[in-house]
Amino acid sequence: MEYTAYISKAEDFFNIFTEKYNFMGESTGIQHKYRVAEEYGSGCMDRYSLKNGLEICMINLCLKKAIQFQFKTSLPVFEVVYCTQGRVLRNEQGMGELLLNEGNMVIYVRGKYEGFIEIPANMNIKCISIAAYNPFSGIFRYDPDGCDEGYGRADIKSLDDLMRPHPICPWLKAPFSEMQGCTFSGIAKLMYLECKAMEIISFALEKKIISREKTEIAVMLRKTDIEKINLARQIIHENITDPLSVDELSERVKLNSCKLKSGFKHLYGNTIFGYLKDIRLEKARELLDAGHDMNINEIVNEVGYSNTGHFARAFREKYGVNPKDYRLRT
Repeated sequence: MEYTAYISKAEDFFNIFTEKYNFMGESTGIQHKYRVAEEYGSGCMDRYSLKNGLEICMINLCLKKAIQFQFKTSLPVFEVVYCTQGRVLRNEQGMGELLLNEGNMVIYVRGKYEGFIEIPANMNIKCISIAAYNPFSGIFRYDPDGCDEGYGRADIKSLDDLMRPHPICPWLKAPFSEMQGCTFSGIAKLMYLECKAMEIISFALEKKIISREKTEIAVMLRKTDIEKINLARQIIHENITDPLSVDELSERVKLNSCKLKSGFKHLYGNTIFGYLKDIRLEKARELLDAGHDMNINEIVNEVGYSNTGHFARAFREKYGVNPKDYRLRT
Protein backbone atom coordinates (compact mmCIF):
# COMPACT_ATOMS: atom_id res chain seq x y z
CA MET A 1 0.00 0.00 0.00
CA GLU A 2 1.71 3.15 -1.22
CA TYR A 3 -1.07 5.60 -0.42
CA THR A 4 -1.13 7.05 3.11
CA ALA A 5 -3.82 9.46 4.28
CA TYR A 6 -3.15 12.01 7.02
CA ILE A 7 -6.28 12.75 9.02
CA SER A 8 -6.42 15.93 11.10
CA LYS A 9 -10.18 16.53 10.90
CA ALA A 10 -13.26 14.40 10.21
CA GLU A 11 -13.70 15.36 6.56
CA ASP A 12 -10.13 14.26 5.75
CA PHE A 13 -11.27 10.64 6.00
CA PHE A 14 -14.01 11.16 3.41
CA ASN A 15 -11.70 13.18 1.17
CA ILE A 16 -9.73 9.96 0.70
CA PHE A 17 -12.67 8.52 -1.22
CA THR A 18 -13.29 11.62 -3.36
CA GLU A 19 -9.64 12.37 -4.14
CA LYS A 20 -8.17 8.87 -4.41
CA TYR A 21 -11.13 6.75 -5.50
CA ASN A 22 -13.21 9.30 -7.44
CA PHE A 23 -16.32 9.12 -5.24
CA MET A 24 -18.72 11.96 -6.07
CA GLY A 25 -19.34 14.19 -3.07
CA GLU A 26 -22.49 16.27 -2.53
CA SER A 27 -23.06 18.50 0.51
CA THR A 28 -26.12 20.35 1.77
CA GLY A 29 -25.21 21.98 5.05
CA ILE A 30 -24.52 19.27 7.60
CA GLN A 31 -25.58 16.40 5.33
CA HIS A 32 -23.07 14.90 2.90
CA LYS A 33 -23.39 12.11 0.34
CA TYR A 34 -20.45 10.32 -1.29
CA ARG A 35 -21.48 8.22 -4.29
CA VAL A 36 -19.29 5.35 -5.45
CA ALA A 37 -17.65 6.03 -8.81
CA GLU A 38 -18.97 3.69 -11.51
CA GLU A 39 -15.49 2.28 -12.09
CA TYR A 40 -15.41 1.13 -8.46
CA GLY A 41 -18.97 -0.21 -8.12
CA SER A 42 -22.23 1.16 -6.74
CA GLY A 43 -23.75 2.61 -3.59
CA CYS A 44 -22.89 5.53 -1.34
CA MET A 45 -21.88 6.78 2.09
CA ASP A 46 -24.27 9.18 3.85
CA ARG A 47 -22.60 11.38 6.44
CA TYR A 48 -24.27 13.65 9.01
CA SER A 49 -22.13 16.23 10.84
CA LEU A 50 -24.00 17.07 14.03
CA LYS A 51 -23.18 19.25 17.03
CA ASN A 52 -20.36 18.78 19.55
CA GLY A 53 -18.20 16.84 17.08
CA LEU A 54 -20.76 14.04 16.64
CA GLU A 55 -20.80 12.38 13.21
CA ILE A 56 -22.94 9.57 11.80
CA CYS A 57 -22.01 7.70 8.64
CA MET A 58 -24.22 5.11 6.95
CA ILE A 59 -22.36 2.98 4.42
CA ASN A 60 -24.17 0.97 1.75
CA LEU A 61 -22.00 -0.06 -1.17
CA CYS A 62 -20.75 -2.89 -3.35
CA LEU A 63 -17.31 -2.48 -4.92
CA LYS A 64 -15.91 -3.94 -8.13
CA LYS A 65 -12.40 -3.27 -6.84
CA ALA A 66 -11.20 -3.54 -3.26
CA ILE A 67 -10.28 -0.28 -1.55
CA GLN A 68 -7.28 -0.31 0.77
CA PHE A 69 -5.29 2.56 2.24
CA GLN A 70 -3.01 3.43 5.14
CA PHE A 71 -3.82 6.29 7.48
CA LYS A 72 -2.18 8.32 10.22
CA THR A 73 -4.03 10.59 12.61
CA SER A 74 -3.73 12.47 15.88
CA LEU A 75 -7.44 13.33 15.97
CA PRO A 76 -9.05 12.05 19.23
CA VAL A 77 -12.15 9.98 18.51
CA PHE A 78 -14.66 7.76 20.27
CA GLU A 79 -16.35 5.59 17.63
CA VAL A 80 -18.95 2.82 17.62
CA VAL A 81 -19.21 0.81 14.39
CA TYR A 82 -21.84 -1.83 13.60
CA CYS A 83 -21.64 -4.01 10.48
CA THR A 84 -25.06 -5.20 9.30
CA GLN A 85 -23.84 -6.86 6.10
CA GLY A 86 -20.49 -7.94 4.65
CA ARG A 87 -17.19 -7.32 6.42
CA VAL A 88 -14.47 -4.67 6.76
CA LEU A 89 -10.83 -5.20 7.75
CA ARG A 90 -9.03 -2.65 9.90
CA ASN A 91 -5.49 -2.95 11.25
CA GLU A 92 -4.23 -0.55 13.90
CA GLN A 93 -0.86 -0.07 15.48
CA GLY A 94 -0.87 -1.79 18.86
CA MET A 95 -4.16 -3.61 18.22
CA GLY A 96 -3.35 -5.78 15.23
CA GLU A 97 -5.94 -6.97 12.74
CA LEU A 98 -9.59 -6.20 13.52
CA LEU A 99 -12.01 -8.03 11.20
CA LEU A 100 -15.51 -6.59 11.57
CA ASN A 101 -17.93 -9.22 10.30
CA GLU A 102 -21.65 -9.07 9.68
CA GLY A 103 -23.60 -8.90 12.94
CA ASN A 104 -20.61 -7.61 14.92
CA MET A 105 -19.75 -4.24 16.36
CA VAL A 106 -16.67 -2.61 17.83
CA ILE A 107 -15.68 0.49 19.78
CA TYR A 108 -12.62 2.54 18.87
CA VAL A 109 -11.16 4.96 21.41
CA ARG A 110 -8.12 6.60 19.91
CA GLY A 111 -5.84 9.62 19.98
CA LYS A 112 -2.66 9.44 17.92
CA TYR A 113 -2.52 6.22 15.91
CA GLU A 114 -1.98 4.72 12.47
CA GLY A 115 -3.09 1.66 10.55
CA PHE A 116 -4.92 0.61 7.41
CA ILE A 117 -8.46 -0.10 6.22
CA GLU A 118 -9.59 -2.58 3.58
CA ILE A 119 -13.08 -2.73 2.04
CA PRO A 120 -13.39 -5.95 -0.03
CA ALA A 121 -14.73 -6.24 -3.57
CA ASN A 122 -17.78 -8.18 -4.78
CA MET A 123 -19.60 -7.99 -1.46
CA ASN A 124 -22.51 -5.86 -0.25
CA ILE A 125 -21.21 -3.76 2.64
CA LYS A 126 -23.57 -2.08 5.10
CA CYS A 127 -22.19 -0.39 8.21
CA ILE A 128 -23.15 2.39 10.58
CA SER A 129 -20.47 4.49 12.27
CA ILE A 130 -21.18 6.83 15.17
CA ALA A 131 -18.08 8.93 15.85
CA ALA A 132 -17.45 11.62 18.44
CA TYR A 133 -14.39 13.70 17.57
CA ASN A 134 -12.53 15.51 20.38
CA PRO A 135 -15.03 13.82 22.72
CA PHE A 136 -13.76 15.21 26.04
CA SER A 137 -14.40 18.77 24.91
CA GLY A 138 -17.57 17.74 23.05
CA ILE A 139 -20.25 15.17 23.86
CA PHE A 140 -18.57 13.93 27.07
CA ARG A 141 -18.36 17.41 28.58
CA TYR A 142 -21.10 16.94 31.14
CA ASP A 143 -19.56 18.22 34.36
CA PRO A 144 -21.80 20.60 36.37
CA ASP A 145 -19.73 23.72 35.61
CA GLY A 146 -19.01 22.87 31.98
CA CYS A 147 -15.27 23.37 32.37
CA ASP A 148 -13.77 19.98 33.26
CA GLU A 149 -12.70 18.22 30.06
CA GLY A 150 -11.57 15.22 32.10
CA TYR A 151 -15.12 14.33 33.08
CA GLY A 152 -15.93 10.79 31.91
CA ARG A 153 -12.35 9.68 31.18
CA ALA A 154 -12.64 6.86 33.73
CA ASP A 155 -15.68 5.53 31.86
CA ILE A 156 -13.72 5.48 28.61
CA LYS A 157 -10.74 3.70 30.17
CA SER A 158 -13.06 0.89 31.29
CA LEU A 159 -13.94 0.00 27.69
CA ASP A 160 -10.74 -1.86 26.81
CA ASP A 161 -12.57 -5.21 26.63
CA LEU A 162 -14.98 -3.81 24.02
CA MET A 163 -12.30 -2.61 21.61
CA ARG A 164 -12.40 -5.80 19.55
CA PRO A 165 -15.32 -6.97 17.39
CA HIS A 166 -18.11 -8.67 19.35
CA PRO A 167 -21.58 -9.96 18.44
CA ILE A 168 -24.15 -7.27 19.15
CA CYS A 169 -26.92 -7.89 21.67
CA PRO A 170 -30.21 -8.63 19.87
CA TRP A 171 -32.09 -5.89 21.69
CA LEU A 172 -29.48 -3.28 20.75
CA LYS A 173 -30.06 -3.90 17.05
CA ALA A 174 -33.28 -1.89 17.37
CA PRO A 175 -31.78 1.65 17.55
CA PHE A 176 -29.39 0.87 14.69
CA SER A 177 -32.24 -0.52 12.56
CA GLU A 178 -34.36 2.50 13.43
CA MET A 179 -31.56 4.80 12.26
CA GLN A 180 -31.34 2.95 8.94
CA GLY A 181 -35.11 2.95 8.49
CA CYS A 182 -35.73 6.57 9.51
CA THR A 183 -38.26 8.18 7.14
CA PHE A 184 -38.12 11.69 8.64
CA SER A 185 -36.67 14.61 6.70
CA GLY A 186 -34.96 17.90 7.44
CA ILE A 187 -34.28 18.91 11.02
CA ALA A 188 -36.60 16.18 12.36
CA LYS A 189 -34.37 13.51 10.80
CA LEU A 190 -31.20 15.07 12.21
CA MET A 191 -32.71 15.28 15.70
CA TYR A 192 -33.90 11.67 15.46
CA LEU A 193 -30.51 10.37 14.32
CA GLU A 194 -28.71 12.34 17.03
CA CYS A 195 -31.00 10.91 19.74
CA LYS A 196 -30.44 7.35 18.52
CA ALA A 197 -26.68 7.90 18.32
CA MET A 198 -26.57 9.20 21.89
CA GLU A 199 -28.70 6.27 23.05
CA ILE A 200 -26.17 3.83 21.57
CA ILE A 201 -23.19 5.71 23.02
CA SER A 202 -24.78 5.72 26.47
CA PHE A 203 -25.20 1.94 26.28
CA ALA A 204 -21.54 1.70 25.28
CA LEU A 205 -20.49 3.61 28.37
CA GLU A 206 -22.58 1.28 30.49
CA LYS A 207 -20.83 -1.70 28.83
CA LYS A 208 -24.15 -3.17 27.72
CA ILE A 209 -23.38 -2.98 24.04
CA ILE A 210 -22.19 -6.55 23.43
CA SER A 211 -23.52 -9.99 24.19
CA ARG A 212 -21.56 -11.72 26.93
CA GLU A 213 -20.95 -14.94 25.06
CA LYS A 214 -17.94 -17.13 25.74
CA THR A 215 -14.99 -16.32 23.53
CA GLU A 216 -14.67 -19.02 20.90
CA ILE A 217 -11.44 -20.63 19.77
CA ALA A 218 -10.25 -19.01 16.57
CA VAL A 219 -11.23 -20.92 13.44
CA MET A 220 -8.54 -21.63 10.87
CA LEU A 221 -10.02 -21.14 7.41
CA ARG A 222 -8.40 -21.51 4.02
CA LYS A 223 -9.39 -19.35 1.08
CA THR A 224 -11.39 -22.23 -0.42
CA ASP A 225 -13.22 -22.71 2.90
CA ILE A 226 -14.20 -19.04 2.94
CA GLU A 227 -15.47 -19.27 -0.64
CA LYS A 228 -17.61 -22.29 0.28
CA ILE A 229 -18.98 -20.55 3.38
CA ASN A 230 -19.84 -17.48 1.29
CA LEU A 231 -21.64 -19.80 -1.15
CA ALA A 232 -23.57 -21.30 1.78
CA ARG A 233 -24.62 -17.80 2.81
CA GLN A 234 -25.84 -17.12 -0.73
CA ILE A 235 -27.86 -20.35 -0.71
CA ILE A 236 -29.44 -19.35 2.61
CA HIS A 237 -30.57 -16.05 1.07
CA GLU A 238 -32.03 -17.87 -1.93
CA ASN A 239 -34.02 -20.33 0.20
CA ILE A 240 -35.37 -18.40 3.18
CA THR A 241 -38.89 -19.82 2.76
CA ASP A 242 -37.68 -23.43 2.42
CA PRO A 243 -34.24 -23.55 4.06
CA LEU A 244 -31.80 -26.42 3.77
CA SER A 245 -30.67 -28.31 6.86
CA VAL A 246 -27.04 -27.92 7.93
CA ASP A 247 -26.25 -31.35 6.50
CA GLU A 248 -27.91 -30.48 3.18
CA LEU A 249 -26.07 -27.16 3.07
CA SER A 250 -22.81 -28.92 3.90
CA GLU A 251 -23.36 -31.38 1.06
CA ARG A 252 -24.26 -28.60 -1.37
CA VAL A 253 -21.08 -26.58 -0.76
CA LYS A 254 -18.80 -29.61 -0.24
CA LEU A 255 -17.60 -28.61 3.23
CA ASN A 256 -17.98 -30.75 6.34
CA SER A 257 -20.75 -29.59 8.64
CA CYS A 258 -18.48 -28.95 11.64
CA LYS A 259 -16.23 -26.57 9.71
CA LEU A 260 -19.23 -25.00 8.00
CA LYS A 261 -20.91 -24.19 11.33
CA SER A 262 -17.79 -22.92 13.10
CA GLY A 263 -16.54 -21.07 10.02
CA PHE A 264 -19.91 -19.43 9.41
CA LYS A 265 -20.03 -18.21 13.01
CA HIS A 266 -16.46 -16.91 12.71
CA LEU A 267 -17.11 -14.98 9.48
CA TYR A 268 -20.61 -13.67 10.14
CA GLY A 269 -20.85 -13.53 13.93
CA ASN A 270 -23.94 -15.73 14.03
CA THR A 271 -25.02 -19.36 13.75
CA ILE A 272 -26.47 -20.55 10.44
CA PHE A 273 -30.02 -20.63 11.77
CA GLY A 274 -29.53 -17.43 13.76
CA TYR A 275 -28.46 -15.78 10.51
CA LEU A 276 -31.49 -17.23 8.69
CA LYS A 277 -33.74 -15.84 11.40
CA ASP A 278 -32.15 -12.39 11.10
CA ILE A 279 -32.51 -12.14 7.32
CA ARG A 280 -36.12 -13.35 7.51
CA LEU A 281 -36.93 -10.64 10.03
CA GLU A 282 -35.00 -8.01 8.06
CA LYS A 283 -36.98 -8.88 4.93
CA ALA A 284 -40.20 -8.66 6.96
CA ARG A 285 -39.17 -5.22 8.21
CA GLU A 286 -38.48 -4.09 4.63
CA LEU A 287 -41.93 -5.34 3.54
CA LEU A 288 -43.54 -3.46 6.43
CA ASP A 289 -41.57 -0.33 5.49
CA ALA A 290 -42.67 -0.62 1.85
CA GLY A 291 -46.24 0.16 2.87
CA HIS A 292 -47.92 -1.99 0.19
CA ASP A 293 -51.11 -4.03 0.58
CA MET A 294 -49.62 -7.21 2.07
CA ASN A 295 -51.14 -7.98 5.46
CA ILE A 296 -49.17 -9.41 8.38
CA ASN A 297 -50.12 -13.03 7.62
CA GLU A 298 -48.98 -12.66 4.01
CA ILE A 299 -45.67 -11.19 5.15
CA VAL A 300 -45.26 -14.08 7.62
CA ASN A 301 -45.62 -16.57 4.76
CA GLU A 302 -43.40 -14.51 2.45
CA VAL A 303 -40.44 -14.69 4.85
CA GLY A 304 -40.82 -18.39 5.65
CA TYR A 305 -42.55 -18.43 9.04
CA SER A 306 -45.38 -20.92 9.56
CA ASN A 307 -46.70 -19.44 12.80
CA THR A 308 -47.73 -15.80 13.19
CA GLY A 309 -47.22 -15.87 16.96
CA HIS A 310 -43.64 -17.14 16.63
CA PHE A 311 -42.95 -14.48 14.02
CA ALA A 312 -44.36 -11.69 16.21
CA ARG A 313 -42.23 -12.75 19.20
CA ALA A 314 -39.09 -12.95 17.08
CA PHE A 315 -39.79 -9.55 15.49
CA ARG A 316 -40.37 -7.94 18.89
CA GLU A 317 -37.15 -9.47 20.24
CA LYS A 318 -35.13 -8.10 17.32
CA TYR A 319 -36.70 -4.66 16.87
CA GLY A 320 -38.29 -3.97 20.25
CA VAL A 321 -41.80 -3.52 18.85
CA ASN A 322 -44.66 -5.69 17.51
CA PRO A 323 -45.03 -5.93 13.70
CA LYS A 324 -48.42 -4.20 13.74
CA ASP A 325 -47.13 -1.32 15.87
CA TYR A 326 -44.03 -1.06 13.68
CA ARG A 327 -46.20 -0.69 10.58
CA LEU A 328 -48.22 2.07 12.25
CA ARG A 329 -45.01 4.01 13.00
CA THR A 330 -43.71 3.90 9.40
